[in-house]
Amino acid sequence: MVRGILQLVAVLGLGVLLGWTLMSDAQKRWLKHQAGLEIPELPVVPVPQVMEPPSIPMTLNEEEGREQLDLQRIGELFQQHFNCVRPETGKITEQPRTQIYSWVDSEGRRHFSDQAPEKTRIEDLSQQYGGELAYFDLNISSPDGIIATGVRDRLETDVRAIYRYLTKDLGIQHMRKVALNLKIYVEPGHFEKYRNERAPGLSGAAGFYTTDGNEAVVLQRSPAHTLRVSRHEATHVIVAGLYGRTPMWFNEGLAEFFADYEAKAMSRTQEIPFWRAEHLRQMMEGDRLPDLEGFLRVTPIEWRNADPATMYSMAWSVVAFLMATEDGRDTMVKVMDHLNENPCSTVPSKTWIEDYYAGGWDKFEDGWHHWLNKRLLGLARK
Repeated sequence: MVRGILQLVAVLGLGVLLGWTLMSDAQKRWLKHQAGLEIPELPVVPVPQVMEPPSIPMTLNEEEGREQLDLQRIGELFQQHFNCVRPETGKITEQPRTQIYSWVDSEGRRHFSDQAPEKTRIEDLSQQYGGELAYFDLNISSPDGIIATGVRDRLETDVRAIYRYLTKDLGIQHMRKVALNLKIYVEPGHFEKYRNERAPGLSGAAGFYTTDGNEAVVLQRSPAHTLRVSRHEATHVIVAGLYGRTPMWFNEGLAEFFADYEAKAMSRTQEIPFWRAEHLRQMMEGDRLPDLEGFLRVTPIEWRNADPATMYSMAWSVVAFLMATEDGRDTMVKVMDHLNENPCSTVPSKTWIEDYYAGGWDKFEDGWHHWLNKRLLGLARK
């Protein structure tokens, strides 16, 4: 009996020792802190300037708000490095080419098929078709109903268009193959129950993405709405796979930018929703538009506590403005290259703009305001 207990203790001790040797320094400090043995030290990260609280409406008084935000950012900075999760990705490969043959029958009629007829002169057209790069593996399922007809094919086409934009229009060289696991619920009650299990605290959303299981979950409504939300969540999957955790404006801004991005009739189009332009116009005319520098520092907690329409519209406007000019696209490429080399980077977004945008912060901020006034807000008044 005693011998058995000693053997069990020895095995457990060996397991603990082995686990300890495999842990990173950050994980060891975190465990010591939980045991009350050590105050955790923040990982060394490049933070060129002190981050002040953002200029958005807060419910706390000024001094208490500053103190709580400082503590919050310290915790988030540690968690961002300690819990930097990136879903597994793979190398982009070429899809197998489809075999296409053409021939003319005895009556002069031309035929096309993936099966070549015997004893007939054929033309092999296989090199003209297929050869698409396999950017993603799409897995769509519904736990409680039937997915609307055409959603899968349309979504696959639209996501491929997103990848083409990133690789060809922007020229991103570090793309990786991701697994798009999309779960579409038909019944609102089932969706809400699953959302509460996987993303507690998130309410009112028609879709969400979680790194736990690397899945995007969507509530099916109309086909157009389902596709829009699916494109939004698919973008989150791509961003998470490439860069891990990113600033809210970048992550949600890209997701909103590509949510409106569709492949139609062999072309790629992006419709600017009227409600978005109108909302931003009303915010600007009422002098309620958030300060841009403060907005780029918004944390996930601050995002959830703010007005969703304002947060998503602001994030979309920053990304759409950058995508609209050569200087802006060049900045986005440099930001993405930085994130590729430094996953879950905590460098302040303003520093990116200062370093990467031609003319620095002042020109970027002035350009964004000008873009809102002249281009976007004009749409709202039509």
